[in-house]
Amino acid sequence: MIEISYKDDAFETELAENDARHILDEKKNTERNRNRRHRQNAKNRERKLKIDELLIENAMLKEKVQGQPTDNNDITDKKDNQSQPKDRTFKKWKKKNNKKNRKHKAKQNRPPLQEHFPPQFIQPGFFNAHPQPHLYPVPVPIVPVPLPIFSPVTYPFYPPYRF
Repeated sequence: MIEISYKDDAFETELAENDARHILDEKKNTERNRNRRHRQNAKNRERKLKIDELLIENAMLKEKVQGQPTDNNDITDKKDNQSQPKDRTFKKWKKKNNKKNRKHKAKQNRPPLQEHFPPQFIQPGFFNAHPQPHLYPVPVPIVPVPLPIFSPVTYPFYPPYRF
């Protein structure tokens, strides 16, 4: 028997080239990203150093004007209230019940029931009976129905039946 090879040499070389290209592209991308991160980190470091220098200069100027040594709070420009931990319990509670609060507000802003109905429907005791009377049929008065002729009430003795 003759063995038939489905893989062509050209096809295999193309696959190998594609794999090599893919690996090279990945290396380039990782290097680009690394370089970009290094540049960004250097910029951030410079920014922080400038801010620190400005804060120190500001504290020195305040010290010269007042003639008193400054606290650490003045250097970082923090207020006395901010140095204490914030109480966030109310904020958490507000987030937790946000859905409930929205429902409550919607109920408060809802127009009164009378505005939904035309005036011909509104009568005393109307809203107690049905919330939406136009959906219900109008009640028909009950008319007495005559009793059948051969009932025990009208005719006490039934006519004789033949079996």
